[in-house]
Amino acid sequence: MNTTIKLLGLLFFVSSPGALRLAAAPGDSDGCCATSACNMAMSNPSSTPAGADAMAMKGGMKTEILSSYVKVSSALAADDLAAAKNAASEVVGHAGMAGNKDLAAKASAVANAAKIDEARDAFKALSSAVEPLAKGEQDYVAMHCPMAGDWVQMKGPTRNPYMGKAMLTCGGPKASK
Repeated sequence: MNTTIKLLGLLFFVSSPGALRLAAAPGDSDGCCATSACNMAMSNPSSTPAGADAMAMKGGMKTEILSSYVKVSSALAADDLAAAKNAASEVVGHAGMAGNKDLAAKASAVANAAKIDEARDAFKALSSAVEPLAKGEQDYVAMHCPMAGDWVQMKGPTRNPYMGKAMLTCGGPKASK
């Protein structure tokens, strides 16, 4: 079954399960963005490993994924389910462009959550998948809350996405091994 999906202003063409390609970029008249990054990321998503190294290779989407992920984390810390879902949808789009179906599925679980507790539960799996991407990145820090779990955030004050406003500053940087 062929279908076209519009996500974040981009059109994706799905011709079979797992076969996803960018159909059009904004301002594109020929129906394909035809950039090398797009072609690399979309040509064969089923052969893409799910690890952090693959993210760096697939269209340079690591920065976009981390940026969108931090928006999810910040929204959950602010108890804002709608903003968390919107940001998680951005992660889905970026992960899809990078060919990382595992990361896209984990972000989709947050985007589809009906309640903030469900989003926070799904965010744990998303955080586990994103943490390797942040390793070695200067502006990001892996955090740990002994009561809730791990997440990645921008350097600065602790903003716990699992506890929200109730315990916003619970947790701290993870110990390096």
